[in-house]
Amino acid sequence: MKLYERSLGFQLVMCVLMALCALLQIISNVAQHSPIGLIIFYVIIFAVFLVCGAVLTLDLTQKDSRILSGEVIFLEEYRVHIRQENGKLKKIRVKKAEYPNFHLNQQVNLHWTRSWSMLLAITAKEAP
Repeated sequence: MKLYERSLGFQLVMCVLMALCALLQIISNVAQHSPIGLIIFYVIIFAVFLVCGAVLTLDLTQKDSRILSGEVIFLEEYRVHIRQENGKLKKIRVKKAEYPNFHLNQQVNLHWTRSWSMLLAITAKEAP
């Protein structure tokens, strides 16, 4: 139904851009002989964005997502409430074009990334 990999790809691009901005700040502050605390601050920010980018890259390249089954229990305006097989309720926002594909008591599979449990896709469950 709705693939969320595009959103994760956008997050990866933003992580790379923010890491580049932090790197430019580090270079600029070292060249201007800024206080060491400011340089350390940007080094920490740079490291955080590098780690986030690495984890997002792994999530997008590895195709071993966790699959949890669930049932659509409530439809709200462009929001689908799904009760997972473990009893937890997930509220997932969907695009306007994808919203008509959902109906009450529909069985769905939720595909989650391994490392950060971010939603990759929602697919209709096949009938046995």
